[in-house]
Amino acid sequence: MSEEEFKPIVDNKTGEKRALKPDEPIYEASKDPKGNGKVVSNTSGEPIIHSFSYDRVDPDDQKVVEEVIRVLKHYHNKQWQIPQIIEQLKFKFKLKDRKWFRVEESLWHNLTKDKNLGASVQGYRICGDTNVPHISFSADADYLDHFIMELANDIKNEVINSQMSDEQFRQNVLKRSKENKE
Repeated sequence: MSEEEFKPIVDNKTGEKRALKPDEPIYEASKDPKGNGKVVSNTSGEPIIHSFSYDRVDPDDQKVVEEVIRVLKHYHNKQWQIPQIIEQLKFKFKLKDRKWFRVEESLWHNLTKDKNLGASVQGYRICGDTNVPHISFSADADYLDHFIMELANDIKNEVINSQMSDEQFRQNVLKRSKENKE
């Protein structure tokens, strides 16, 4: 595998973007290089924007919520519909519309959805006009050994035996997933 095939990461020690070495654990390479304990994107090296935590509400957060409540009451009294109020709030707070990357349509999700992995969205990164979720998954270490062998066999059966391109493989997995839903 050539160096160009590796995804760039931020080196934990130097802070430089570089390719992930084949034997290097991802969790060592994807931490904030400044040692702030932040998680960074595996692809861009930028810090992940974490989901809102109600455990860390500060006075500024409270002021924002108080203003939102005031605006809601104001427009509710004018009998505005919720979509109109949402547009007004977006305008007042200078929010941009961004679509969310649909995880359930991803190759990863379709290959792993029936594999009993715990998964949760930790936050997201912004890629153009799209919020791309940063997902963490969990399982027992011995189960992960079993999981990786199953996944390797699934991929082997789909790609090697049928001699298909990466794009054909992706389309087959997504097609099979849709058929299983029906």
